[in-house]
Amino acid sequence: KRFDGIFNGNGCSIRGLKIDTDKRYQGLFGYSSGSITNLTIKKSYIKGGTGTGGIVGLNEGNIISCSIEDTEIISSEKVGGIVGIAMTESVLEDCHVSDTTTIQANNYVGGISGYTNNNVEIKNCQNSAKIKGNEYAGGITGIAFYGTTITECYNNSEKIEGTNYIGGIVGHSAAQLEK
Repeated sequence: KRFDGIFNGNGCSIRGLKIDTDKRYQGLFGYSSGSITNLTIKKSYIKGGTGTGGIVGLNEGNIISCSIEDTEIISSEKVGGIVGIAMTESVLEDCHVSDTTTIQANNYVGGISGYTNNNVEIKNCQNSAKIKGNEYAGGITGIAFYGTTITECYNNSEKIEGTNYIGGIVGHSAAQLEK
């Protein structure tokens, strides 16, 4: 079921989260159209099917001031440090993924979001995680489609691996990138 409320982590951390499945839309929240703020996931293992992220698997809401540290996030495709899939005017703002985090999938791998589409805004986010993929791998997002705006985001990752469509910010873009 979709999370449709307000979750304020009040600056707290969740440690030792373990998800190990092949089902889609995995993360602390599987599917969200709500607001999730001020939360850190630490020392965790998150493995899921299509659409896996540290905070949300499939996001259509707002995620603000959330972080991922010392965590391994694995999926078959569409995996990101914060969200696996960002859709429908969702906002990802002031989110950070640490250099002690690894994010891995075959396709659509990003430090913040694996796959973005339909007027998503990614603002002031920073990735330092190791990114491992085959196609569409990027420091901020693996692929950015239709109306996606990426503003003042930084990638400090020392390692982004892949074979096709690999980029420091975006693996492949049909979006607007600013600053």
